[in-house]
Amino acid sequence: MVLRELEGQHVVVVDDGSPTVLHVDTVLIRHAHNKGYGAAQKTGFQYALSNGFEKVALVHGDNQYSVALLKERAKSEDSAHIQLGSRLLGEHSLMPAWRKWGNRFLTNCVNQRYRSSYTDLHTGGRIYSRDFLTKVPYFSFSNDFLFDHQMLIWAIQNGFSIQEFSIPAKYDDSVSSISFLDSIRYGLGCLKSIYFSTSRKSDQKTPQD
Repeated sequence: MVLRELEGQHVVVVDDGSPTVLHVDTVLIRHAHNKGYGAAQKTGFQYALSNGFEKVALVHGDNQYSVALLKERAKSEDSAHIQLGSRLLGEHSLMPAWRKWGNRFLTNCVNQRYRSSYTDLHTGGRIYSRDFLTKVPYFSFSNDFLFDHQMLIWAIQNGFSIQEFSIPAKYDDSVSSISFLDSIRYGLGCLKSIYFSTSRKSDQKTPQD
């Protein structure tokens, strides 16, 4: 269903060791075994940079986020280094209460630490510019779910622009989710990166170095 909605776009599918055999009419990159959520993104980013992509929009395979909105934003002239689809901006959110509380708590920690005013720093609907991806040292980040948060913390610490836009998201049995225990680990990892990470551009190398 997601691939049908992306028809006509330059789509790269990263199969992170799935036991299901995929047959797609687009670029398919397979990991021989499951490496993790972050590792799949690293593979996709490397392909995008090597093939001259100017923007990269992340689309989850479970169709949780509006593909149409992500496509529209990716085609826009917005000059922000990162565009985030916020589930808590504008319209009433359907996010389960415990997820909403955790999201707001961790996002507010970032806002207090860096004097910012973001609403949803834990969204999976996001668009990265080529300029940002050529500078961020993403190979040094986690191969797991913490990867997304580390990308944003590094961007905030180093002055890259982040623009939010409202995006709907669904929560039903078709949507994949990490376990409660993994959520706790994720939250603790986020707090560590917020309060103890001090990375700066001058300390890092680009992924191509």
